[in-house]
Formats: sequence, C-alpha cells, structure tokens
Amino acid sequence: MNEDIIFGLWSQGDSSGFHSPIDNRKAKNIIKTAYKQGIRVFDTAFSYKQSNSLLYSALKEIGVKTEDVGITLKIMPYPSFLKKVESSLKALATEHVTTVLLHWPAKEELLFPALKELEKIKDKGICKEIGVSNFPLPLLKKISSDFNIFIHQRPVSAIWKKDLEKEFLKIQGYGAIGFGTLAGMDIPKDNRRNLYIYKEAKTDFQNLIAAIREIAAKNSTSMAETTLSYARSLSSGTTIIGASEENQLSILQHPPFLSEEDKKRLDALSDKLLRFQMNDNIFGHDWRGDVHTD
Repeated sequence: MNEDIIFGLWSQGDSSGFHSPIDNRKAKNIIKTAYKQGIRVFDTAFSYKQSNSLLYSALKEIGVKTEDVGITLKIMPYPSFLKKVESSLKALATEHVTTVLLHWPAKEELLFPALKELEKIKDKGICKEIGVSNFPLPLLKKISSDFNIFIHQRPVSAIWKKDLEKEFLKIQGYGAIGFGTLAGMDIPKDNRRNLYIYKEAKTDFQNLIAAIREIAAKNSTSMAETTLSYARSLSSGTTIIGASEENQLSILQHPPFLSEEDKKRLDALSDKLLRFQMNDNIFGHDWRGDVHTD
C-alpha cells in the first residue's frame, strides 16, 4: 500500500485548459487502477467539476465506499463556500472527508471569513484536518497564528521548491514530476507551455532533464520514477501524483531509490532554477490582487 502517496484528480476533472479532457469511462478506469495499485487517499476539488462524482462512481464499481478512503477536498474561499462543501459531499455520497483545504488565497476581507467557516467545518466533524493550498509564505505566517490550520498543499518538485525549507506545516506536495515535463516529455501544447520554466530557464531546465535521464539510465529506472523519488526526498509530507493514462501509474510498482550522490547532483541543478521563481507559485498567481471564486 502506498501510504505516503495521494492520487490527484485534476486530470480527471476540469483543469481549466491545462490538460486535455478525459472521457468519464477512461477517467474512472484510471481511478480504479490507482486504488488497485495501493492508493488509499484521493485529492479532489469543487472546481474540478465532475471529479467528485467520478471518484464516487469509480470506487462504487469496485465495491469501495468513499467513506472507506481518505479524501482531500479543496474549496475556493468565496462565494458560497459552505454550499460548495455541501455540493461536493453530495457528489461524493458521504457526510465527511479526511481533509478540507482552501484551494487558493483571496483578498483578506474574503479570506478570513472563509477561514472561520473552515474551522467550523472541522468542529462539526465534516473533516478531521483543515488547511490551505497554494498560499505564499508571508500569508501562511500571517494566518497560522490566528487559525488552526495543519496542512499546506503546494508544488514540490525539481522545478519548484521555493520556500520549501521554511515550511512549518504538514505538506501535501503536488507536481512531483513537473506536470510530466521531467519525464522527458516535449513542451506541453496546452496552457502548461506558459509556465515560467519554458520561457526563462530553458538552459538550466535542459541541464536538469539531461541529469535525470542519465541517473534513470544508470539505475535502470524511468525518468518519472527518478523525479518522483527526488520530490519525495525534499519533504517528509505526502506526495500527490496524477495520471491521464493508466500506464503512468506503473511508477507506483517500484520502490523509490535515489542515492545521496544523485540527490546532491539534482539539488545543485534544481537550485539554479530558484532564481526564476519570483512568483508565489508555479502558475505565476499573485494572491494580493486576485480573488478565486470558481
């Protein structure tokens, strides 16, 4: 059983143009394969649209109740925060989940009321843990003194580890394989092509890819497995992986391995990308003037 791996359902739901849509039957088959590969925790969100109902349906088809797996549910702060929670629980056919996170930051006048509602949800027993997702470090420090948040979901990979050493919450790290780009894929043709890595750090990124390829060949493993192992070495928290094809889940069949020498090599190359990480997160989102409501 992969106890420190969470399966993320972004690819199975609405990704706002970052991934090509997957038909429902294929999406459910991927979810079922993830469960059969030992995944017992799933990450979903209200904004992923159909991912909640797909998770319920896929598990039902193999005789598993949503109440019998761990679920991280992300909700945008406003508007209608509680209604989004209720709608998500209905789609999941359950009255409670493991974790509820605020999906993105918002302006303070909207964020703080949402954080209070988040605490009430925990008090009511709707979830065991609460936290936030994609919050910059200054904002995390500001809210953590006033609200009992325990988890921060954020990018953790060889191409994004800004502020990771300063993290003081339990981490759920996503994008471990750099949204597939660290597995030797070509530059994506969807909205991911706009990520900073392709525009500003081309040479350093290519050097990192070359090193991952060499390390993978030396260890007779894949680039995806090498990259996942590196991401898991960066944090003691859990790691979120996604998949748009069932065969991509084969990385779960092999135990992670990365020698200290290999890790130091990737550390040095990955550190060169830090100077390009000027935004709050890998998507270039600036929480200070924006409000996420979908």
